[in-house]
Amino acid sequence: MQDERLPSVLEIEKRLNLQKKVEYYSRVIQDFAQMIEELKALSKELDRIISREKDLPKDFFSTEDRKKLASLQENFISLLRKFNYQSKPFEAIKISNDNYLPVAKKCLANNCSITSSLILQQVISFDVYGLTTQQFLKHQLHFKPTILCYLF
Repeated sequence: MQDERLPSVLEIEKRLNLQKKVEYYSRVIQDFAQMIEELKALSKELDRIISREKDLPKDFFSTEDRKKLASLQENFISLLRKFNYQSKPFEAIKISNDNYLPVAKKCLANNCSITSSLILQQVISFDVYGLTTQQFLKHQLHFKPTILCYLF
């Protein structure tokens, strides 16, 4: 015999399940609030980074960097001259500031156009029976290097 004043087993189970749900959702709300705080901190950090980025110089290259790029371009053109390169005028050949590869303006009948550029990738292929490149150049052996041009 059960006392009618006492809750039934079913009611007790419902209350326990309800209490578990309340605890679960309380944890979810707490975790969510913590995530919001972390997101606010990340947002502030992003604002600081964007602010610092705006303070960066517009010209990415230092004076020393510009000197190095100019030296690379001079040395590259000097090597092209040594290899008797004749496909493009030397004035049309530059070193790209983006990827540091040689680029050439597209030239039609010795008139260079700035509309498109060619990447020059120098592939020197010769079979000289054990001579090093320096020895090869020192002896001024005549050969024509293979220059591959890719249009983009």
